[in-house]
This record gives sequence, structure tokens and C-alpha cells, in this order.
Amino acid sequence: MSFSDSELSQGIPSEDPLTITALIVACKTHRLLIDGGSVVDVLFKCTLDQMDIDPRLIQQAQGNLVGFSGTRVAVIGEITLPVVIEDDELRVSKQIKFTIVDCDSPRNDILGLPFLAKFMSLPSTCHQKLKFPTKAGTGESCSLPWTKSNQEAPCPVAAPRQTNIIDTHADDPHLESMDSDFEVALDPTEPNKKVRISTHVPNDMVELLVKLLQEYKELFA
Repeated sequence: MSFSDSELSQGIPSEDPLTITALIVACKTHRLLIDGGSVVDVLFKCTLDQMDIDPRLIQQAQGNLVGFSGTRVAVIGEITLPVVIEDDELRVSKQIKFTIVDCDSPRNDILGLPFLAKFMSLPSTCHQKLKFPTKAGTGESCSLPWTKSNQEAPCPVAAPRQTNIIDTHADDPHLESMDSDFEVALDPTEPNKKVRISTHVPNDMVELLVKLLQEYKELFA
């Protein structure tokens, strides 16, 4: 998977946030922020509340997420949900473990490194696309053009099948886990060039995540 200049909108690299739409459980959910700097996948409580999910599925979890501003947000639980990304007939479904927080955000989720590793997907903010492999070929999920209206007001979406449509808005912290992590050197020739991986990442995901980071080390380290 790769990107070319021909895929740039009007030939100009974008500086807008990359957000996609995906199915979470049976809910068509918009404004999912792709954030390669987040070591957890974040689900906001206001989004979860709209999904009508049995609260008994929420697992207890403790800790804090810390944004660039230094604001700490308490983790209120974790939940594993099926997530589908699709491009016409090309679709992939994976089980994603979300860290749940209760705070305002213009995004519904923050999809970080665990999501990217599980789907083996490649994001490009410049191209406003997320590419992902399927058995039938490479799919693409494209970000809506950024405007004040589509970031601050609900977006009308045509649902091709009977799904719930999730779209919330407010003010957003950029979140990343800072409670506990460990460092990994991605290039043996540059041992001081490291990335941090949270201990919240499931053990079965660490090896896959490290391989993804090594493959795209120019982006992450």
C-alpha cells in the first residue's frame, strides 16, 4: 500500500485532521479521528450511550488519559466491539478494544495505533485517506472535506441498510495514554530512536503493532 501525488486533492497536501466513517456494532459512526500518536483506541461515553449497548459488557479499568494541554481524563472502563471499515464491496471487520472516557469531544472515537495495527491499515493526512488490505484488494476510506459546519453540526448520512447513525460534537482534547508504557527501538542502527507503547495494548497485539511501526518508522519515530 502506498500513496502518490496524483491522489492529492487539487494536487495540494491537506493539513486537516483525518476522520473516517465506520460501522461500530450496528451503528454507522462518523467523525472517527485517525491518530497515529494515540496508543489506545478511545470511545467517548456520549457516543457509547447512543449505541444502546448492554452496560454489563463494559469491563472495569483504571487510569488516566492525558492530552497535549496536560488535562487528565479518567478512564471509566473498557469495551470490545466489532468495527467494520468498507469501500463499496471491500470490507474488513475486527474486534477493537476501546478505552472509555467521559468528556466532550467533536469526534466520536479516536482510532490510534492498536486500530491501525489490527486492520494493517495505512493513513495519510496529506491525502485524507485510510487504506486497508482485504482479500479482494486494497480499500480506501476517505475523510470528508473539513468545514466548520461538518465539524460542529450533525452530518446527514444516507444509511444503505438499517443502522443507527452516531454523530456528536463539542470541544476535543487530543488523548494519549501516559500512565504506563515501554519503549521500543524501531531501527537497530538508531537505538536512540524509540517510540512508546502503552501497557494497555493487549499482549497479542504488541508484536503486530511493533511490526507495523517498524514498517512505517519514518512516520512514527
